[in-house]
Amino acid sequence: MTDAAPTDDIWTHARDAYLSGATGSFVCREFDLAPSTFWRRAAAEGWLRRDATSPAPEPVDPEAPVEPTAVTRDKAWRRMVRAMDHGRAAEAQRWLRVHESLCDVVRREQAAAIHAEDPDPAEQWAAYKARVAEMIAESRGK
Repeated sequence: MTDAAPTDDIWTHARDAYLSGATGSFVCREFDLAPSTFWRRAAAEGWLRRDATSPAPEPVDPEAPVEPTAVTRDKAWRRMVRAMDHGRAAEAQRWLRVHESLCDVVRREQAAAIHAEDPDPAEQWAAYKARVAEMIAESRGK
């Protein structure tokens, strides 16, 4: 940000951009404005977009395939990094918490998969006893 105070012309363009749909953070970056100054002026002059409607959320298809948790975890990490790169520390902290939670889920899933691959000890013992019985039978037959 520059040391010089923004001119009225910059404020006019900033207001027009914001009221036409640009985000406050985008306007601050584009016009080199301090976010606190931008929001203070927007509130003082009444150009907060209280009447702007949020887009309707996309419908959720319960039959759609779900990404693996590890992919979702990686997306959360990339979003945390992007927020940090844009100076949005609070948003980055939220994404970091999501990432850490997903790391826990991935660890549990991996542990469950490893456990599922381990044969049942009772089955292992039965297979061992059967193999020993085969070896004994083979040695007696010779």
